Amino acid sequence: MASATDPREAPAHGFIGGKLYVAGCLGSLSGVDRKLEIYDPRTDRWTVGANMPTAYGASGSAVLGDKLYVVGGCYALDCAGVTDIQVYDPHADSWSKAAPYPKRITWTACGAIAGKPYCAGGIAGNNPVKHAYVYDPGTNSWSPIADLPNTTWGAAYSAANGQLLVGGGVNSGAIGRPALTNQGYAYNPWTTPGPRCPTPTSPCTAARGRSGSTWPAVCRATSCSPRRSATCPSCPARPTTPRRPTSTGSPRLPSQ
Repeated sequence: MASATDPREAPAHGFIGGKLYVAGCLGSLSGVDRKLEIYDPRTDRWTVGANMPTAYGASGSAVLGDKLYVVGGCYALDCAGVTDIQVYDPHADSWSKAAPYPKRITWTACGAIAGKPYCAGGIAGNNPVKHAYVYDPGTNSWSPIADLPNTTWGAAYSAANGQLLVGGGVNSGAIGRPALTNQGYAYNPWTTPGPRCPTPTSPCTAARGRSGSTWPAVCRATSCSPRRSATCPSCPARPTTPRRPTSTGSPRLPSQ
């Protein structure tokens, strides 16, 4: 794979139309960079797009409707985050702004699900946070969703199968004393909020912890043990998938 023009740390990124878009970064000579580079795997070449209006690094990013959303970020190598949302349209090769994020944020985890970007965790004002929000492009506004189980920043993230997936990163301690984690979480926006999940010492939470795959603030079908009646009576039952019929023997060949 061809090398990009500039070395980069923590850029915003996303795939649009089969091309990789990489915007902003930390680690340049000026501390941050507003350059946008575009990689085409068919030609193994990088090209340059319109620069970001404001240079940021360590932003969250998500692709929505063929546009790259860049959420928050650092304006220097040491920063407390910003509320700016910068949106790149590759068809017009231009940038615009969306409604500001509810908090100054950097190192957040984002992903687009069913036409809405979701973001969780990050660093706000030099403090790790577990808050999470969803953006509605129809109303150009952000709304809170269930918090992450722990303060988490600098994680790997993606949206897949209708969920926001967050893995690894730093989930406790001050910025100067990071505590790395191997934990993973998944947020499912499709389940209607129901009764609160049991306390962390309950069998249901223990079963959830073994799978390590959901926000625990609200009961969800993916968060509880299948043994609903015994371990998690307040959570919704997990839907069952019909089994494919099994063959009882080899089919007979037609007689000659």
